[in-house]
Amino acid sequence: MTTVLGRRRYLPDIKHGSWKKKGPAERKAVNTRIQGSASDVIKVAMRNVIKMLKRRGWFRKDVFMVSQVHDELIFEVEESIVDEAVPEIKKEMESAVALRVPLIAEPEVGNSWAEAH
Repeated sequence: MTTVLGRRRYLPDIKHGSWKKKGPAERKAVNTRIQGSASDVIKVAMRNVIKMLKRRGWFRKDVFMVSQVHDELIFEVEESIVDEAVPEIKKEMESAVALRVPLIAEPEVGNSWAEAH
């Protein structure tokens, strides 16, 4: 089984004769394709965002990537550049990987993660 970026997960039990072995391997195969691909995409997005922040001179000065939660990136952004930084981060996230469907980032701004949700 491979992710959209070609990362492989070997599941030899997927061809096993016993359903007790084959069933879990089949579930892992589906999970790998979906969650493994999502993991690949967010890692590429993180790398691209960091490169952009460094180019703009914002990295660890005006913008801090605080956390990643599943498919979300959480930033602390200097208030004076929020209107400039948010569209740049969105652009980098949406262009992380070329897929047949568009990647859509939906940035939210708030004084806390809870407020931004």
